Amino acid sequence: MKVKSKATTTLLVTLVVALLVMGIAYAKWSKTLYIRGTVNTGKLDVIFANVGCDDEGIDPGKDKDVGECCVEVSPDGESMTVTINNAYPCYYCTIEFDLVNTGSIPVIIASVTINNPNPDELTVELKPELVGTQIDPECSVHVSLYVHLEQPADMGASYSFSITIEAVQWNEYP
Repeated sequence: MKVKSKATTTLLVTLVVALLVMGIAYAKWSKTLYIRGTVNTGKLDVIFANVGCDDEGIDPGKDKDVGECCVEVSPDGESMTVTINNAYPCYYCTIEFDLVNTGSIPVIIASVTINNPNPDELTVELKPELVGTQIDPECSVHVSLYVHLEQPADMGASYSFSITIEAVQWNEYP
């Protein structure tokens, strides 16, 4: 019986030594690599800048200072309010501004919506056509906004409207 036990012990010791040698050999032949990374995302930001109106006294194309075009830009540059005061039929003005990409990625103008509550009395038009226009970082597009009060406009009335311009990152535009 001792012979059988000695043979079993020898076999087990041999197997353990063989596994140990195989483990050491595998450790010598393998290497674990680690990948560490950092992702910094870009910034999408478009603002109104260099805003001005051609009605700074005498009404454009007239000889009197009656109507008034007021343009206000929010402190963050992301919204612009236009109000026409003391209006009369056939009053018109032009508002000039730049859309500036202050972000770090190119943007494309996806949509422009003119929110005009008085379409029969007030015509608002943007030039150039902005939808599909790409603006690269630190670049801008110059825009002219034409406002005209039509014949049904009330004398001495005030009119306000807003424009929503949606910009998306360049690779998200359909």
